[in-house]
Amino acid sequence: MAAYVRERWESPAVPHALACRAEPFTEAACDLSLGADFLASVEAAKLLNPVLPEPYQLVLYGLYKQATAGSITSCAPEDVDTDDQERLQAWRDFAGLSIEVAMVNYVQKVKQFQMLFSPST
Repeated sequence: MAAYVRERWESPAVPHALACRAEPFTEAACDLSLGADFLASVEAAKLLNPVLPEPYQLVLYGLYKQATAGSITSCAPEDVDTDDQERLQAWRDFAGLSIEVAMVNYVQKVKQFQMLFSPST
């Protein structure tokens, strides 16, 4: 599972089995400062991911998907395996959040997880 999640950070595109209908992401939906903070946090999460326990990875995954694709509106659960179901559930956990709120929450969680899991220098 952890290896697959690491691959997901390298390639955030959703596999065919997870290609559910979702509200589209529009860059106009967020201000430039928030967008820049979000993108910086995505890069920071890539560095943090190898030491991050799976439940924390799933939180970031759910927020990332909500921030970039919006809420899942439908999906056929029989088409996905167990790992994909966990990721879909993580995404569903944040359904209803606006793109902006999901981005803010993602940025805050990355900062929180950095404090918890980054080795002190």
